Amino acid sequence: MRSHPTEPLLTTLCAGAAAGPLLLAATERPTRGEDRLLAAVLEDAVRCWRSYAHAHGRRAVRLRGELRDWFRSDALDSPFDFAAVCDHFHLDPAAVRTRLGLDAATPVAA
Repeated sequence: MRSHPTEPLLTTLCAGAAAGPLLLAATERPTRGEDRLLAAVLEDAVRCWRSYAHAHGRRAVRLRGELRDWFRSDALDSPFDFAAVCDHFHLDPAAVRTRLGLDAATPVAA
């Protein structure tokens, strides 16, 4: 059975900006190539979500909408789908969404 960081990954990725770094500490980073790639996908999505959270302009609104769609999707068609990445690391997608402030009331365009 594979060993995956679960709560440390969720906590580190979704902690508030003032609470600490976005990226996983070196000791918590997955060592397998597949795990590192999927962790990087999730890290980048969280980083982008935070970067565009209060940005303005057409491009920012479009990117924020694409990110929101990715986080809200429950598709498992690709290993890079949000739900598939969460499943890989044994994370609850709803918990990640909640920690990022992506509830059903979040408007698509701001």
